[in-house]
Amino acid sequence: MWVEPSNEALQQRLTWARERRAGLYPTVPSTLAEEKSFNPFLRVDQPDVVAAVQRAMGNKAPIGAGESLAIKVMDALRTLKNENAHKK
Repeated sequence: MWVEPSNEALQQRLTWARERRAGLYPTVPSTLAEEKSFNPFLRVDQPDVVAAVQRAMGNKAPIGAGESLAIKVMDALRTLKNENAHKK
């Protein structure tokens, strides 16, 4: 949610997951199509994800020559997740 709070598919999935957990039902598995609609690691080419990662990195997300933007966003997103940026 901290990456794409306005993503409607993500909002729906979160509501669904909360309902499932409240009923003590599993929230897995999911399909790749579902994941592509809300998982930021599968959306690294989307402008909202790129912008959120750049903001979270203090606009210092490396976007230079050599690697593709998607790879750099993936790397920065993984770093942010490892640092628990979503809990700050």
